[in-house]
Amino acid sequence: MPQARKLRVFLCHASQDKPIVRELYQRLSAEGWLDPWLDEEKLLPGQDWDMEIEKAVEAADAVIVCLSNRSVTKEGYIQRELKFVLDIALEKPEGTIFVVPLRLDDCMLPRRLRAWHYVDYFPVEQRKRAYPRLLQSLNARYVQILPDAEEAKTTSPNAADVDKTPPAPVKLDLPPTAFVPSSSKKFDLSGSALLIFFYILAGLFAFGYTDNELTIPLSASAFAAGAYFVLWRQTIIHLAVKIATALFAGAYVLWIYSQFSGWEIMDGLGIIAGIASLIVMVALALKIRSDRKPAPYFAIAFGLFLFLFGVKVMVNSLNFFPTELTTPIVLAGIASAILIWLDL
Repeated sequence: MPQARKLRVFLCHASQDKPIVRELYQRLSAEGWLDPWLDEEKLLPGQDWDMEIEKAVEAADAVIVCLSNRSVTKEGYIQRELKFVLDIALEKPEGTIFVVPLRLDDCMLPRRLRAWHYVDYFPVEQRKRAYPRLLQSLNARYVQILPDAEEAKTTSPNAADVDKTPPAPVKLDLPPTAFVPSSSKKFDLSGSALLIFFYILAGLFAFGYTDNELTIPLSASAFAAGAYFVLWRQTIIHLAVKIATALFAGAYVLWIYSQFSGWEIMDGLGIIAGIASLIVMVALALKIRSDRKPAPYFAIAFGLFLFLFGVKVMVNSLNFFPTELTTPIVLAGIASAILIWLDL
């Protein structure tokens, strides 16, 4: 039976990132079904650098584009190499997993790469989760090329004796990971607009505007915003938005708990919560076009917090004040503030 060939993976990177890319190359090489290509390992003395790079990209089944603050701002060879990779990607059938962006630090994703979902390979402790996700993507690509791999030639003189059974897909023993959909700029912008609308209403509510003309759209927008986070499971990666969101969750938790406990400073905490709402609204509006990144744990916790908050606003408008809601709201809010700060 002919053996399926290995998956050819080209590592596109800047020379400044060589140490971490070299470590990644060694990990990929240890996989029995991968054939990674790294210039310092594959190029021989005397070979034409440009020609061999182009041949390697053209022959690759997938390209891991390693990105960092150094590489995205660097002019010269890395940009030419990336342009060649993207030209090859345009020739691939729709749905082909060919370009896999891999962020090595908290860099801004180049606009030309924003069509593809990326993997964060930082900080060091994150790599234990990022590497299996990278393998999942490469395995999906390997399954896509299996029909080509079946065409391996055999030296048997009798074609009838050749086992035509297609090779089985590579099975990876990987930990479960949360589903994160591909980027959709239109959905990102509409979701951000929804959040801005919610934060405006939440600010007015905290400042004391509690009539039904406000509470009904506030509770509805809280439900919608909660669903957005739970379904999309992403957040803007800008530091200002992260700090403002953590401040909002923390301030609102204190205000809600002060209502439950009857603290004398309850009104003052309400003003702080209102200010926090307006701060996160402004930060989000200023950075509405910034890149998103997966944050499944934060998104689920924050989505739950918003949903429970919407329930509280709605039932309170009906003159019903259940104390049972306070504890889960406070816990979800605290978890949200911690997780957004930890960037999870």
